Amino acid sequence: MNLKQHLKSLSKDQLIKEIQTLSTKFLQVKQYYELRIKENTSNEILAVYKKRIKEEFFPTHGFGDGRLSVARKPIQEYKKIATDQLEIIDLMLYYVEIGVKYTRAYGDINEQFYNSMENMYENALGLI
Repeated sequence: MNLKQHLKSLSKDQLIKEIQTLSTKFLQVKQYYELRIKENTSNEILAVYKKRIKEEFFPTHGFGDGRLSVARKPIQEYKKIATDQLEIIDLMLYYVEIGVKYTRAYGDINEQFYNSMENMYENALGLI
């Protein structure tokens, strides 16, 4: 039995319970539904993802590691739950903005860093 058949075999109450369970166990599922149900939630959820990017470059304490893979991960995750493409673009441009601030604060980085910033900017422009 595949997933679609399994879901069709469930009653409405069972489906509701299943979605509630998924929402409780998996933060992204919860955020996915919050973005679709609540009107003013997107700014709050987007702020969480922006904070994760900023923390990689400018943590509350100490110096930022500037690991590009860690800083890009919130963007990849947000794309999976986003309801509005403008929010994805906003997050992508925020990544570039924080990256530019990082290089201005700490000096010249490396070619991979600048390529990542350039690629993210080009991807955002492509979406625009």
